[in-house]
Amino acid sequence: LGLKSPLMMSSSDVYLSFSKAYTPLIKYNSLGPMKIKPIGYTNQGIENKIKGRIKKLENYLEQLKVDFVITFFDEANSKSEKWAMIHEDNYRDNIKLLSKKIINDEKIAVIIKTQFNSNKVSKLFKNEPIILEAIKTGRLIEIFAGKKRNDVYPIEVASCSNMCINHKLGATAALESVSINKRCLLIDPYNYKTVHDKIYNKKNIVFSSLFNALAAVDNYRKDSTSGINNDLGDWSEIKSYFLEETEPKGIFAINFEVEKGLKNCS
Repeated sequence: LGLKSPLMMSSSDVYLSFSKAYTPLIKYNSLGPMKIKPIGYTNQGIENKIKGRIKKLENYLEQLKVDFVITFFDEANSKSEKWAMIHEDNYRDNIKLLSKKIINDEKIAVIIKTQFNSNKVSKLFKNEPIILEAIKTGRLIEIFAGKKRNDVYPIEVASCSNMCINHKLGATAALESVSINKRCLLIDPYNYKTVHDKIYNKKNIVFSSLFNALAAVDNYRKDSTSGINNDLGDWSEIKSYFLEETEPKGIFAINFEVEKGLKNCS
């Protein structure tokens, strides 16, 4: 959430948010929830429940003998430019760019984590030769579960990645990755303005295109090999702005607040 939105101004008694930074966006004067409680990222604490799935992915990546893993999180893609900022053609261009990267560098693997299973690249772009070639290498990896919505947690794939990439327009998958201290880049080809921009601009995380982000990743890999410090995608100094450090947090905080509310009603 980067801007005020009436749809997010809930009339609930208690609103659980990521951090205090979001309070001005979900409450305006007397409009909004009666109480706002920051709990960090909502899925924090889920890791132990999915560690088997994470281990399975780690084993697969180990067999590939790659030394760098990038996870790309998509946003909602539309066939109509009228109803969405991100068009299916934009998505295709990004996947083709990632495919070229894989084909040209056998030490890189790319995980694609979509919001919806209908956006699986092997289904949408089955007539794109370069994407099919990348899939055949085994290093363009689609992770999906469920029927309609992709039920794979961003934490699952981020846990196995060296760098994550998300759109600035959405960025919740980025925050979930950051919640487990993973490096993450935001691409912003639409010049999307948010109330958080002053914080974003303090760090080396926002890029105008996927092409520029991948170029920065190349430099990061070279610096890492040479032992040179590179802050690319490092949110450690701004993480607490977006994700409150609380106890309990995440799924445990949700459970605590729900049980407390039920007790108060009984």
